[in-house]
Amino acid sequence: MNCVSGFRQSSYKRLLLILAASLPAFTTLAQDAEVPAPKSAGRNILRVDLVNPVFENVINFDLFEDKPWAFPVLLSYERQLTRQTSLGGEILLNGGNSEQRRSGGSLQFRYYARPNSGPKPLSGFYVAPTVSYRKIQFFDAGIQPSGPYATVRAVGAGAYAGWQGGTETNRHGQRLVLDISAGLMGWLPKNSVPANERPAGEEYESRWISKRVAFDARIGVGVQF
Repeated sequence: MNCVSGFRQSSYKRLLLILAASLPAFTTLAQDAEVPAPKSAGRNILRVDLVNPVFENVINFDLFEDKPWAFPVLLSYERQLTRQTSLGGEILLNGGNSEQRRSGGSLQFRYYARPNSGPKPLSGFYVAPTVSYRKIQFFDAGIQPSGPYATVRAVGAGAYAGWQGGTETNRHGQRLVLDISAGLMGWLPKNSVPANERPAGEEYESRWISKRVAFDARIGVGVQF
């Protein structure tokens, strides 16, 4: 009996030693499984706009003339400043269509009316005053066979109203977002086009050669991190 009792006590001691030695490993695994998101997580968003490619190709479409597809790229970045505010930048590459090409950038300040706190900042309804710059180049093979026949540079200011939301955040504070907004922009051309090179008044391109207020919209998708 003493031998059996001694064997049991020895086994118990070995088991306790094994459990004690394994405790740090289990603790590490548990910490890895529940890694909290860093405090800076969720304060940044990168987006790409989906409206511009569709709109420009609709404008560019012509049943009776072979025109190339338009591939405008509108990228934006947003950075949280406070619980209810953010500052963002936007860059337009290869904008416009086959008859006019646009490029430029914008700076936007956002105020979120009822922002979500915790792991989902930069969410909810917002208003966003915006300032922008555009460079517009006009193309017409009948006026100039190669290259733009005229260039206009314009500055703009306006405001948007919108809503931004997204999926559930992962353990690193990342998620996919959807951003929808619409607003009005006032545009002021900073240089004139020679009279013999002005687009005709009924043409779509003529909207960039004079002061105007225009409706604008965005539907962007991106990642928050």
